[in-house]
Amino acid sequence: MIKDTLSYARSLRGRAYVYRQLGQVTLAIDILKHIMVIKDAIKDSRLFINVLSNLSDRYKDLADYTNALDFALQALQLSEKLGHNDKISNNYITTANIYRHLGEYDNALRYTDKANHLSSIDSTITDLNRLHNQSGLIYLDMEQYQKALDYFQLAYNSNKMIGDIAGMGRELGNISDIFQEQGNYKRSLEYLFELLKLTKEAIEMRYIGDKYNEIANNFIELKEYDLAKKYVDTALMYDSQMRLGGRILMDYQTYVDLYETIGNSKKSLDYHKKYAILKDSIYTEKKSG
Repeated sequence: MIKDTLSYARSLRGRAYVYRQLGQVTLAIDILKHIMVIKDAIKDSRLFINVLSNLSDRYKDLADYTNALDFALQALQLSEKLGHNDKISNNYITTANIYRHLGEYDNALRYTDKANHLSSIDSTITDLNRLHNQSGLIYLDMEQYQKALDYFQLAYNSNKMIGDIAGMGRELGNISDIFQEQGNYKRSLEYLFELLKLTKEAIEMRYIGDKYNEIANNFIELKEYDLAKKYVDTALMYDSQMRLGGRILMDYQTYVDLYETIGNSKKSLDYHKKYAILKDSIYTEKKSG
């Protein structure tokens, strides 16, 4: 009976994953909560910890950080009780991330400190990179830019050492954000161009347009309007080829900002109309789906 219940619970968790991939987050949450109902019959603590963590992540998807924190703390408490150090480290970092979103930076740093202490005992390089990334994000939100830069650089170097291209790209984007927030758009562009090169080498077609768009926005800030148009044109080309509606909206917004900045109200209005039409179309499609 226990074996059948365990198999059932695992299949439910698999279904929840599918619904999440389809963007149906509330359905995924309902399924995961059903596993909670039968938890006493499962007798698999690791599976139950994973379900609690999944619930926390799904509430984060909905930007419901209060519920996300509740389930993250439950997962953490159970991991600590059972001595699952590999789960504890991840749960510390997840909890820190949620406190960051809630603007509770002291609590966020308290949990990164806990994760850092545990990392010397039982953590992989990937865990450490995730910890450095989270610490950098907390300090970035706190506008302590040098500390944020130090952590992002640590994570970048470590990701480069193990050949984690996605991790390298994430940190290049974060470092670019630091310089953007400081108004240093030339330095920001240095990292964005490196990120664009990395994205192309990895053949991450879905993300290439996004990088061109970011570069275009930096050129607007630098009053390099011809270059801004060149890069947003390329962004729109890639995003249109991939049929990425949300990204095309961002491209249209960049056109609006560009033409408003140079005083071409007619073209700005044209792209504002295109933005509104596409936004309504995306909303209608999601509602009917």
